[in-house]
Amino acid sequence: LVESDAKAVRVLRDNVAALGLTGVEVIPRSVTAALAAAAPEPFDLVFADPPYALPAAELAALLAGAGERGWFAPETVVVVERATRDPAFPWPPGMVADRDRRYGEATLWYARVGPDFR
Repeated sequence: LVESDAKAVRVLRDNVAALGLTGVEVIPRSVTAALAAAAPEPFDLVFADPPYALPAAELAALLAGAGERGWFAPETVVVVERATRDPAFPWPPGMVADRDRRYGEATLWYARVGPDFR
């Protein structure tokens, strides 16, 4: 979990501890800074909830760069939250769109890391 807000980081860490979750890491940095670095390990699930004002093309480029730096395991499920009013999310080449689900003002876009991604 990557989060830049200190209060949210504390809540995330408390929730992880309260649930007794293992294999969950809270990274207290901006997503841009976190994804610019090499991954501590590949992840099986990535949920991205960026500010809606972040252009979709910029987010797609961040995801592509994250793949180059080892953030995704084979078959990683990637979920991106965007405003429902936005057009379809432009997945980077090699990420295979799966489905989308609308929840009022938010839409979750799902994809898998395909074999041609990197």
